[in-house]
Amino acid sequence: NPIIQNPLFKKNVFQTIPFQLCEWFHFNTVIFPTVEGVFYGVSVKRFTSLKERIKLGKQLSELLFSPELFPGFFHFTSCVPHTGSRFDMERWAGVKIRTSPFLRTCYPVVAHSLDGLKYDWFRGGKREAMFKDEKLPKTIEITDWYFQKRRQLQALFSLEHWLNKR
Repeated sequence: NPIIQNPLFKKNVFQTIPFQLCEWFHFNTVIFPTVEGVFYGVSVKRFTSLKERIKLGKQLSELLFSPELFPGFFHFTSCVPHTGSRFDMERWAGVKIRTSPFLRTCYPVVAHSLDGLKYDWFRGGKREAMFKDEKLPKTIEITDWYFQKRRQLQALFSLEHWLNKR
């Protein structure tokens, strides 16, 4: 709530065209990869809604800790060094050339301070949402879908580059 309701973040993040495009095109997805090159995940929808974030968290927990999939996710995290690059998981799906940089080469480490903004949302009367079951989406294996979204994102970046040159 301190972030979502903050006027600065509302104006400079949540009300921006890039954020809205990511929501509209479903580019925000949490992905759990495997060394077999199969990706599982759930898309983030209406991120500014507390109810939707709770729903997403429960779906992600259901997916991550599913008995048949958890060993594969755990194996991936145990043997793949994390760099924050999509290539960490893409290479297992057959991608040969790195097209995404290491996270720390793009963004510096930023210290955040929420002094005076701390709020325990669990005490704000929304507890009932925590105890309702959430079903996973029908499709949780998203490998092909991921590569389709990757192509769409590359097309948008190409369009942006072309428009900026004009």
